[in-house]
Amino acid sequence: MTTEKEFYRRTGEWLDRFLEKDPVAATELGDHRVDDRLGDHSLSALEAQNNEIKAFKEELSRFSTDDWSNDARIDLSLV
Repeated sequence: MTTEKEFYRRTGEWLDRFLEKDPVAATELGDHRVDDRLGDHSLSALEAQNNEIKAFKEELSRFSTDDWSNDARIDLSLV
């Protein structure tokens, strides 16, 4: 069973990796750690990013939310 804490930890890790690879999105979201870079928008990079998103969505779909708060369930649905 995945706890809320584990969900937030994994989501934070994934978001950090995503923003690292897409500095423009990071800036748009107010994260300025990678303002000095541009992302790789090659076909291979976009395919890799798409595969990472699919894998993370699959991971999220396996989370058991029976004991989660309503707020955490809403957060999961938004991710």
